[in-house]
Formats: sequence, structure tokens, C-alpha cells
Amino acid sequence: MTIVAQVRDKTGWREFVDLPGKIYRAASPYCPPLSFHLNLMLGSLEQPDKFLWVAYQDGQPVARLGAKRHRHGDYDALHFGF
Repeated sequence: MTIVAQVRDKTGWREFVDLPGKIYRAASPYCPPLSFHLNLMLGSLEQPDKFLWVAYQDGQPVARLGAKRHRHGDYDALHFGF
């Protein structure tokens, strides 16, 4: 069974950040961003208008999704990925 859970604590955050390393093994050509850079891009969990989810299958993380609303003056956009 697949369950999708919103990231709300440090454990979920760690699973979100570490997931590509678990999916793509050393032989893969995929090169994930540095954890430090990813943390800078995502900011903190307490930021408003930011949502992260992790999908679990049989209790193991298998996918992730992030959405963040950027607002600055007249600029208002929704960005998603991961």
C-alpha cells in the first residue's frame, strides 16, 4: 500500500533529503544536489507557503514532492518539483 505524508518534522525532512541517494545507487549517472545546497534552497520547515510530501510503499520512502509559493511585491508564483 502507498501512503503520502506531509513532512512535518526532522525525521520526514531527513527522509525527503536522503531519498535520491537511496533510489539512485553509485552506478547511476544521477548526481543529486549537495544536501547543504538543498537545505538552502528549501529553507526551514516553519516557512509559510511551503509544502513537502514523501510517498511510502510498505513503510519505505519511494517518492517525494515539494511545492512552494513565492511572493514578492507583485510577483506571485507557485513552484513545484523534486
